Amino acid sequence: MLEASWKHALPFIATASKKNPGKLEYHLALGECYVQLDKPQEAIDQFVEAIEIRPSSSRPRLALIKLLFDTTCFEEALQQLEIAAAETRHLADYNYYRSAILLELGRTKEALLQLEIALNEAPRKLKVLFALHPAVMQHEGVREVLARFD
Repeated sequence: MLEASWKHALPFIATASKKNPGKLEYHLALGECYVQLDKPQEAIDQFVEAIEIRPSSSRPRLALIKLLFDTTCFEEALQQLEIAAAETRHLADYNYYRSAILLELGRTKEALLQLEIALNEAPRKLKVLFALHPAVMQHEGVREVLARFD
């Protein structure tokens, strides 16, 4: 995985996962391999398995939501985000993710409100939004909100 040789890493991680089925990191690694190999359904399965192993962890939930976002399953991503927010401790990342998803759904006012909440809460985590949705800076409303927080 360190060499981005996803195809070669996959069988080794799969074997390790079978020997230690309750190990969160193996399922996250398998999910990432499947993402990189453009096998979204297999990646989703691994992220869901990771969530079942440790429901209170935000890492597998964010990985799942990011994958749903990247595959344009915005409604499902928003639904999973609401579940994550209810079942784990609060993270500012959730507000940034919600903002990106709502923008894609055309719910601009709600998206910009979520962005403002996130910026008030954790301005240094703005990079979370850009990592999820790099094109977000092209949105005029986002630029206006960011200008007010400068």
